[in-house]
Amino acid sequence: MRNNNILLIDNNINYLHLLSIFLESKGFNVTVTQNGIKAFEILENNGFSIVITCFNMPCMNDMKLAINMREQYPDIQVIIITNDLSPDLVGMAANAGITCILSRSLNITKLLSIIRTSL
Repeated sequence: MRNNNILLIDNNINYLHLLSIFLESKGFNVTVTQNGIKAFEILENNGFSIVITCFNMPCMNDMKLAINMREQYPDIQVIIITNDLSPDLVGMAANAGITCILSRSLNITKLLSIIRTSL
């Protein structure tokens, strides 16, 4: 069963803050963390429908994070936000079962639409 819980992972505290305020204003319950290791600790104790994460994370490569999340929590939708939308990265994301990969300079309305469709 889907819920409105989103885990937001990014090493940029300002980005986390702004995106979490926006998503909360749209009725989502948002939990934030700045690294992938902490994200797994949070996932163990909470139910999330969606994880939104940046690609270049300290402590754990984001693709490794996404693959591990998909293996351990197959019902979670994973959205990656990155500055590098290279064909190789998009292909790796598709092979890893990532829901969507978006440019960091994304249109916030598009992100909201993807989240709602994923739920």
